[in-house]
Order: sequence, then C-alpha cells, then structure tokens
Amino acid sequence: LAKRDRLIMMDKENRSREAMAGHLIELLERIDDNNDGSITREEFVQALKSKETASFIEALEIDVNEAMSFYDLLDHDGNNSVDIFEWMDGMRRLKGDAKSSDLQQFRLEVRNELQH
Repeated sequence: LAKRDRLIMMDKENRSREAMAGHLIELLERIDDNNDGSITREEFVQALKSKETASFIEALEIDVNEAMSFYDLLDHDGNNSVDIFEWMDGMRRLKGDAKSSDLQQFRLEVRNELQH
C-alpha cells in the first residue's frame, strides 16, 4: 500500500509539473506579441500592465515591482530577449524542478539585482 501511495504521489507531482510547464508556455505565447518565440523587454513591460499577467507573476511569488529584475535574470545572454529555453529554465528554477538550495540561490540573485 505504501508503494502504491508513493507512485500515486509521484504521478500527481509529474502531472502538476506538466501542467505548470503548459501554463508557462501559454504565458510566454500570450506575452510574445510578434510570435517570434521570445519575449523582448518591451513585450514584458507591456504584459505587466495586464492584470492577468501581473496576477500570474505574483502567483510565482515575484513582486510585480521586482519583475524587471526577474526578467534580467531570465535573459542569460543579455540580448534583451528571453527565448523559450531561457524562459523555461528560469521558471523551472523558480518553481518546480529546482532543489530548495537552487530556489534560495535564485531568489538571492533577484534581491542582489534589485540592490544594484
């Protein structure tokens, strides 16, 4: 019975991760006005004006006032555009596949970015 319970819990967790990935891709597509598969700084700024997008960002435990610093952290190569790989990697680090220590490190990076 315990093994079965663990399998059920693992299955539920996997479905939850898949659902979150789907939501993140949907959010990227919603923000991506020109449908090029990436989010420019300008697209992100515009999207934050939407109540729905702002609510989703806050659901990720990111203060909307800190969102631009968060965007800068997602933009690994500094080209003012976050592609789907940068987006999913950053979001997964924040929510989901990350270990607790990864999550704490990521949040520390956001705080440090805000202080500069």
